[in-house]
Amino acid sequence: MKRKYLVLSIGLFICSIVVLFLIFEYSTQQTTSAACCQECQEAFSSSPAAVGPSQARCGEFTTGRPLSPECQQYFDGNRVMVSECAKE
Repeated sequence: MKRKYLVLSIGLFICSIVVLFLIFEYSTQQTTSAACCQECQEAFSSSPAAVGPSQARCGEFTTGRPLSPECQQYFDGNRVMVSECAKE
């Protein structure tokens, strides 16, 4: 009987760690998204692109103000339009 409770306790402990890890990952992703969207909007404001924000994809337009490597990597994996960043 004690062994059963020990196994259950260990299982709950592992589940708690997984949940905390997922919460941390989600929080980090939200922070990265907001910071990179800010960079994207600033880069777009100095871009000579002849398209509107709903047609410009972050990280894919020419600008004199390039994105940081971290944000470029974020936008390579998350295709976001400049207009979507304006909503955040």
